Amino acid sequence: MPARRNVAGPDGSGSMAARRRLGRLLTELREAKAITQEAAAEYIERVPSTLYRMETGKPGVRIRIKQDIHGLCELYEVDAPTREALVQLAETTKIKGWYQPYHDLLVQTNFDSYIGLEQDASEIDTFESQLVPGLLQTERYARALVSVPDNRERDADEVERRVRMRLRRQEILTRTDPVRLDAVLSEAVLRQVVGGPAVMIEQLRHLATSSERPNITLRVLPFAAGLHDGLVSGSFVILRFPDDIESPVVYSDVLLGGLWFEAPSEVARFGRALTSISESALDQPASRDMIEQTAKELTGDV
Repeated sequence: MPARRNVAGPDGSGSMAARRRLGRLLTELREAKAITQEAAAEYIERVPSTLYRMETGKPGVRIRIKQDIHGLCELYEVDAPTREALVQLAETTKIKGWYQPYHDLLVQTNFDSYIGLEQDASEIDTFESQLVPGLLQTERYARALVSVPDNRERDADEVERRVRMRLRRQEILTRTDPVRLDAVLSEAVLRQVVGGPAVMIEQLRHLATSSERPNITLRVLPFAAGLHDGLVSGSFVILRFPDDIESPVVYSDVLLGGLWFEAPSEVARFGRALTSISESALDQPASRDMIEQTAKELTGDV
């Protein structure tokens, strides 16, 4: 296996994708030698649960280059190029992203893996059935959402940190190499008033303006479309990555944490659903018109 390029950007982007790829490669090497996870963990003086987290790319594990990577390479009898590639990936996982200070908030809903991969993605395709996607929310809309407690009261400091974190995520849309975002929103997203009319009017106008950016495709799926695949699938996001970094994955947010779908057949199924949903959606100009009309209705200027 040839050495791979360093995939991490200056802000730590690439580190989550590298962690996941490193885990897959370590798993493949171990299984090729028919070595159990318990035996491999014992060899590098780790408990099996830690090696499991390494192999599944979970955050929160400090990977020791000498003991873990070199030790496993010795056990698996890998060649020099493979060892070099694994070491490079392991080094990349140590680079901290901007979201690290928010770790305590992210782990509450298992959102830490998602936000890391979102930063690494080159393309994001999403269908949203109820709320404006986080990447397109205004500050006041986001604050209205995060002010609603899940199962406990949130103090003012936590609310502000969550809002700041959500706004910081949006920088991937305006950076030098911006992510391409293709979003389909149910008409319900436009009609669900969040934070009151003034907040919603501002949000709708922001959506209309955002849809004019060259890296953003924004379409509305009207109620008049009737039955469609989104009624079954619910909201979901497909994350796609630059070549050689990571395979596409699907994320679906639920009350107690997100669900991941990574098998090629699963990702393909969501891809087909999104294609079907998109075919029922309005085109961009008509979508922008509907967004602007909904804002006018809220102002009483019809």
